[in-house]
Amino acid sequence: MKKLLEKFKKDGYVKSNYFGLNSNEAIELSNISKKLFQDYRGKKIKTGKLCNYSPPLNGSEVIFRFPEHNKKAFEIIERILNNKNFKFTFEHLLGKNYKLRDCSVRRSLPGDKGLYLHQDAIGETNLSILLSNNPKGLGSTCFLPGSHLIKTRMKEWGVEAPTPLVRLINFVFSKTPGNIGDCYLFFNRTWHGRSSNKSNLEYDVILMSFFPNTVEIPRYNWSPKFVKSIKNSEFSKLINFKSKKINNFHVDKSYVTDIECNNFKIEKSNFINIYFTIYFLRTFFAVFRPIFRLLKYKFKLVRN
Repeated sequence: MKKLLEKFKKDGYVKSNYFGLNSNEAIELSNISKKLFQDYRGKKIKTGKLCNYSPPLNGSEVIFRFPEHNKKAFEIIERILNNKNFKFTFEHLLGKNYKLRDCSVRRSLPGDKGLYLHQDAIGETNLSILLSNNPKGLGSTCFLPGSHLIKTRMKEWGVEAPTPLVRLINFVFSKTPGNIGDCYLFFNRTWHGRSSNKSNLEYDVILMSFFPNTVEIPRYNWSPKFVKSIKNSEFSKLINFKSKKINNFHVDKSYVTDIECNNFKIEKSNFINIYFTIYFLRTFFAVFRPIFRLLKYKFKLVRN
């Protein structure tokens, strides 16, 4: 576990198959997700008050609140949450009172052009579980290794890169390939997007979003019926949070809160990739943003 944590701290993401998920359970989760996508597409499942399904859009589709849909899926995920390696890792990274916000399944569709380069909420850390054999990492989350250590956030620089630009410099990004059941742990501060999927296959992945309890956690609701049915479970404990603005990094200190306080330096091995990308993006946006805005304005005038 020590080497895994060291690599995570160096790159901002790491492959981790130490959380107790066996091959039979992974295949079962894969089959459950396939059936759910099929049923949602065939309109055999109603979305209800909470939006539990996002139909195909921009190359992907999503099932939200995955464990609510299937008891077996919940039981498998509950075992992961109770795994001693999982608890050790997340307590080390997020502090003892970490919380779970979401557990969804994302599907990358054939022709998926990918997702723009961005960062997510402060303190957010994800566990992803591959539900498809994907040796080339098509339609998978991709990262700029080590970029979580850059002090300035992307939005402050205005360099959240659109998908075509990410494809143009994809040689500096690392994909997340693997087989059914392979897991990745990543810090959402790490610059990341989704790679394109030029195949004729669909690729599913579970995405679980965790936070330290010392930051503001974006609001998220689980159905009262589901919450009642899993009373006294680890899952129930982790999703029990109130969306209060805390942002007190000095309480329950952890690696993630130290990162947000910019207490670490970029590894030399990541330096060239990171600063090449930053220089390229900032130059590109400085030159082309005014042109893009002008074209957008003219298109709007023509359309009206």
